[in-house]
Amino acid sequence: MIADNIANVDTPHYLAGRVSFEDSIQRALEGARTGRVDAAGVGSVAADRTMSDAATRLNGNNVSLDDEVVSQTTNELAYSTVLEAMNGKFRLLRTAISQGA
Repeated sequence: MIADNIANVDTPHYLAGRVSFEDSIQRALEGARTGRVDAAGVGSVAADRTMSDAATRLNGNNVSLDDEVVSQTTNELAYSTVLEAMNGKFRLLRTAISQGA
């Protein structure tokens, strides 16, 4: 969605879209805890897309390149953090398995 917004920064009447991956993943995790995971599983979490209600410029476009770059950087940092945490969990599991065998 961020790439779409950046690509359309000068497109007249284009409204910036937003995706809340945190909310989507939270719903998927809650479904997994309660046993209500759909047939596709957690790996196919659908993202909720919303259109930004920020003020528009004269051409009807409301994409702010600065906001999009900040969002992209924030997403990259969050992804790196989650990836490192998952790698740590897998290292711990590998250690437990290798020492238990």
